[in-house]
Amino acid sequence: KEEAQKILLENIDKELSGEISRRIKEAEDEIKLAADEKAKEILADAMLHGVTDYISEFTTSKVKLPDEEMKGRIIGKEGRNVRTFEQVTGVDVVMDDEIPDTLILSSFDPVRREIAKVALERLMEDGRIQPQRIEEIVEKTKEDINKLMRAAGEKLCHDTGVYNLPVELVDIIGRFKYRYSYGQNLILHTQEETQIGIALAKEIGADVNVVKLGCLLHDIGKVVTEGDEGTHVEKGVQLAKKFQLPEKVINCIAEHHEDKPFSAVESIIVYISDAISG
Repeated sequence: KEEAQKILLENIDKELSGEISRRIKEAEDEIKLAADEKAKEILADAMLHGVTDYISEFTTSKVKLPDEEMKGRIIGKEGRNVRTFEQVTGVDVVMDDEIPDTLILSSFDPVRREIAKVALERLMEDGRIQPQRIEEIVEKTKEDINKLMRAAGEKLCHDTGVYNLPVELVDIIGRFKYRYSYGQNLILHTQEETQIGIALAKEIGADVNVVKLGCLLHDIGKVVTEGDEGTHVEKGVQLAKKFQLPEKVINCIAEHHEDKPFSAVESIIVYISDAISG
C-alpha cells in the first residue's frame, strides 16, 4: 500500500511539474510580448513629447557685396584691411572668382565665423573701412554675440527645466546657438533630446534630474574651445568635473556614445534619447 501510494504521488508530481513548467513558459511568452508592446508605447510617447518645430537653419559663411568697389575697399591698400580683419576675427576671407559679388568666411569655429559675418556687414553699412575701425567694430560685435549666446544658454536651461547652473557654464551652453552637427542645430537637438529623456525617465521611474542634466550637457564638449586634445566626450567629462557636477551626470556624458559600459539606467536613457533625436 505504501509503495503504491509513493508511486502514485511521484506520478502526480511529474504531471504537476510538467503542467507548471508549461504554464510558466506560457506566462513568460505573454510577459515578453506585453513588455515589447509596452516598451514601444513608452518610446513612441517619449518621441511625441520631443516633437519640436524644426527649422532648417544652417550657418552661412557667405557675405553678399553690394558692388565690386566694396570688395576693393574691404581688401584695402596692399591688402591691409583684409589682413587686419582676418587677424582680429581669426577667420580666413576667401574670394572666389566664380562668385565675384560674394566673400566667403572660412573657420572651423562657428562663433568666430558668426562674429566675422556680422562685423563685416556692419563695416559695409558703416562705410569707414580701415584698420582701426575694423578693430572697433569686431570688438563691439564680439560683445553683442556673447550677450546673444548667454541669452540663448539661459533660454535653453529654462526650456529644459534646469536652473542654478554657474554663469560660466550657461555661457558655454549658449555656444550651441551657432553649432551644427550633421545639419542639426545643437540647441534644437538638445531641447528635443531632453524632452524625450524626461518622458522616458518618468515612465520607468529613473532619476529625472540626472537625465535632464545628462541630456542638456551630453554634447557640451563640442563647443569647448579651450585645448584641442581629446574627443568631444572627453572634453565634456573634463568640463563637468571642473564644475563638480554629480557623478551620475558625468557618467551620462562619458557613456552617451558607448565609449564605456553603461553604469546606470539614466545613462542608457540619455543614449537612447540622443539616438532618437539624432
